[in-house]
Amino acid sequence: MSNNKTYTVAVVGSGFSGTLVAAHLLSTPTDQPLRIVLAKRSSSRFARGVAYATNCFRHLLNVPAGKMSAFVDDDEHFLRWARSRKLKVRADQFVPRHLYGEYLAQVLSEAQSKALGRRQFLQIPDEVTGLDLLPRNRGAWLKLRRGKPVRADRVVLALGNQPSTDPLAGKRLNLGERYIRDPWKEGALDSILPHESVLLVGTGLTMVDVAVQLRHSGHSGELHALSRHGLLPREHRHGQLTVSLKFVLQNQVTLHRLLRTVREVAKAAGDEWRAVLDALRPITPELWKRLSLAERRRFLRHVRCYWDVHRHRMPPEIAAQITEMIAAGQIAIHAGRLRDCRVREKRLDISFRERGAKRDSKLTVARIINCTGPDQDAVHSSDPLIINLRKGGFIRPDPLGLGLDVSDDGAIINARGEVSKTLYTIGPWLKGKLWETTAVPEIRAQAAALARTLTLRKQERARLVA
Repeated sequence: MSNNKTYTVAVVGSGFSGTLVAAHLLSTPTDQPLRIVLAKRSSSRFARGVAYATNCFRHLLNVPAGKMSAFVDDDEHFLRWARSRKLKVRADQFVPRHLYGEYLAQVLSEAQSKALGRRQFLQIPDEVTGLDLLPRNRGAWLKLRRGKPVRADRVVLALGNQPSTDPLAGKRLNLGERYIRDPWKEGALDSILPHESVLLVGTGLTMVDVAVQLRHSGHSGELHALSRHGLLPREHRHGQLTVSLKFVLQNQVTLHRLLRTVREVAKAAGDEWRAVLDALRPITPELWKRLSLAERRRFLRHVRCYWDVHRHRMPPEIAAQITEMIAAGQIAIHAGRLRDCRVREKRLDISFRERGAKRDSKLTVARIINCTGPDQDAVHSSDPLIINLRKGGFIRPDPLGLGLDVSDDGAIINARGEVSKTLYTIGPWLKGKLWETTAVPEIRAQAAALARTLTLRKQERARLVA
């Protein structure tokens, strides 16, 4: 005799991670009625998230189209979808991000239309600001900003990348519109005048996106990009070599040995480091787990900045635009730390200390834009839900401050060190556990595995009460 009570899984966040979890839950076989609740925490449309909700058609995917399928077992799914829309998309092409947002919306729509029997699917356009866990692992009540609470048996935190840290925090400045804290907020860049000089704090992919958007909106003023190391993301290349690094798992893993192996393989491949880094991707989580906590901290301190710019690369078309802007003097790259900012009528006087310098350098700009990139530090998060969960002791940060402490299947570990049977997470919040967990190839596999885990546990519970 089976338990016919409807089992509810609430997915908080409707970007790539949440969309894929919901889609897999709609198609995963179960022996009970299943209710899937998908709640989005922003004003963007469902199945978009921050990355794919952009209205700037110049923002391109940083991964070739041939590697952007939403499904592990169907590599050409995205390509077929794009070509069905009469788009001539090659596997090695970098397509606009808003196009991928349309694809994800279609993935979710098709999952709904093809859903297996005894499925309910509810989309809630409301922000989840907190939750109350029920005793004896009986689920949770989700608190919404505007609507009534929603009860769920299991909750998946698919919150995606969090907003960046504030590089001006603590400086007690009243900059008003002269400081753009979040460049991804709709219309954030609209007030910048074409001739105005701008300081971009950060030199990673967020800075690249902002610079490209400003350029194509007609901006001609000088852009100053400042980061600690002044490193730019490297460029993708078409038709690169393929190498194998699986053999490194056979040896004891230390950071020194790993770096030496990567250099040796790259040299043997004719200094084609891109192929070496791509070969690392499938085994990075296992390598990361094998490093001691001290070794991981050493990596973050000494290697991370170089890893980021080589691993998270620019499409060739975007790299060409940035190179052209630098050559023309429109972008100036600075390596150093922001020290001070003084408001002088219609300008901002910036002081920064260049690497190796003993005295501050000066800049005068009209605006500052925060381009430091996402930050998954749960301790300093401004997300109301994360704050609520932290205060309630329902979560704890991972030891490196990269995300949340979790078990191998994504179940969240609370402040007492107990593995939750109700709360799970996916994507960027697993960075401390896996390191490589922010791109489509990794998250799509996590989504499929988590859907299986959630439905399996439901079935196990049904057998226990039979």
